[in-house]
Amino acid sequence: MSLDLSLQGAHTFLSSHSGRDQLGKFVQYYTRGVTGFLADVVADLPKDSPRRAEVEARRVFYKNIFLAVGNARRTVRWFASLGIIIALKKLIETGACPWTNKEAFFAAQVSLLWWHLGDNYRWLVMNKLVEGDSIRVKNVSFYGFVVSSAISSVYFAQKLMNPGPQIDAKKEQVHQRSFIKSVLTLIATLHISELAPSHEVICGASGAICAAIVCW
Repeated sequence: MSLDLSLQGAHTFLSSHSGRDQLGKFVQYYTRGVTGFLADVVADLPKDSPRRAEVEARRVFYKNIFLAVGNARRTVRWFASLGIIIALKKLIETGACPWTNKEAFFAAQVSLLWWHLGDNYRWLVMNKLVEGDSIRVKNVSFYGFVVSSAISSVYFAQKLMNPGPQIDAKKEQVHQRSFIKSVLTLIATLHISELAPSHEVICGASGAICAAIVCW
């Protein structure tokens, strides 16, 4: 699958919420990575250097974009968890499941639902509609995303190592993409949740590449 770069292709892609969100995600994580990189550059420059002031201004510029896009995405994510709830409801009532391992799918989806609910609560805290520590809420909610990403990474790794006799090339490609996205998401969420901090550049690159894979 390739991204249709024609005007009609762009319109079709961006007409969906998912398309706009993935584009926003790419911008958000790209600017996060650039902000982290520029912060390191600023730290290495002399305090009285004219170059330092110039780089700091660029860092603030990219950080403002990162924060603005992140806040916008957080706002429109309300009720995005309904798809997860529907999938869990179908699994419980009918046993229908897109994964061959129903227990793993259930655990991954419940963990992702935990993140969605925490993300909604964080939005309320950040907009001063309820009291709370937004950083603490962010970390705890992202624990769920870490667990979901870890389960997905292991599941798709197993699918690639044991593809089965009837898997076709297209299905294998889907598993490869899903595995890469899950691992990249795990790297980013481990950093954001502060469970295993790496670097803003690594987090930003992981999230941006993940979004690019979905867009492509």
